[in-house]
Amino acid sequence: MTHPATQDELLYTLLRGAAVPWPKAADSMDEDRFLKACVAHGVTPLVYQHLYRSSAWPAWPAALRTGLAHYGRVQTAVAVLYEQDLVKVLAGFAAHGIQVLLMKGVPLAYTHYPDPALRPHCDTDLLIQPQDRTATHRLLTAQGYAPLPGVSGGLISHQCTYVKEGTHGVRHAYDVHWKISNPYAFADCLSVETLQGAAVAITALGPHARALSTVHALILACIHRIAHHQHEDRLIWLYDIHLLARSMSCAEWAELGQLALDTRLQEVCRLGLQLVRRHFGTALPQDIMARLKISDRPLLDAPGRPLRRSHPRRLHRLAAELCALPSWRHQWHLLWEHAFPPAAYILHRYAATRRSMLPMLYLHRGVRGLWRLLHRV
Repeated sequence: MTHPATQDELLYTLLRGAAVPWPKAADSMDEDRFLKACVAHGVTPLVYQHLYRSSAWPAWPAALRTGLAHYGRVQTAVAVLYEQDLVKVLAGFAAHGIQVLLMKGVPLAYTHYPDPALRPHCDTDLLIQPQDRTATHRLLTAQGYAPLPGVSGGLISHQCTYVKEGTHGVRHAYDVHWKISNPYAFADCLSVETLQGAAVAITALGPHARALSTVHALILACIHRIAHHQHEDRLIWLYDIHLLARSMSCAEWAELGQLALDTRLQEVCRLGLQLVRRHFGTALPQDIMARLKISDRPLLDAPGRPLRRSHPRRLHRLAAELCALPSWRHQWHLLWEHAFPPAAYILHRYAATRRSMLPMLYLHRGVRGLWRLLHRV
């Protein structure tokens, strides 16, 4: 067997299910770096499962085996606590007549992973109708959740995070969305009504759990890594796409191909699918991949295109958001929301208590933000 040459290649090979021995030339620092990479990529439980079941497991360094096993046990315990809380929250939504959809990683943990504990997450993403925002706020705050101060506005954000400290020091967080994405270019690609109409039940989470269909979940997974994370290749997000693609029927592939064209997301979907084929060897239908290359009209917006290295990342993203807006009034509105977020957010961000400090804090934010915007970060 050819040994992986880099840490990333080692991770890709492990996640493909291969029995890979620990590189002989690696030292203890490499062991620590490898474990940290597993945690950062959100794949520690997956790596542990693949390795533990393989013939290579006994030969891996003892410290690494201990570390991976520890993270696996912790994730299993945390997953149980998360699930218990989620079932209660979903029952609360149902009791108040609020339709809610689970999206992103949490529902996939139950529909596409063999064990929910194999799909770590730090929050649970919920999708509601815009008109249900006030009722949702009342419901979650009545259950002990507090909204986190954040940058808000009609154009800059379509979500709010609610958190509560639970038992055993576990923090429960629910990221409530009323559109699928914050960037304007992607926010209305798929309406809440469309997603609700095709939603699927997750019986493991009780009678009130509904989630995006496989096709919609795959499209959203491809959007998420580009719209919110600028092509960041975090492995757990790519593994989500891999599992979704691997499970799709011919009819679902045909639906995805047509929907990607209708919403001008063909390039966004193609980029995500190409990555999982490259890293995990995911089998993809050639006719659909060829169809995603056909573009008789421009992409939805610049966020779907690879970043140019000559452009600062933040400046590129802001320019893309501005170009997607329909008028200069909307563009000025977006810039204003970026420059002057709510006072509560500024005070929280700077850990300040006196409102008299707000002018100075806004000035500091503006200067620091301009410097970061013009540099390659």
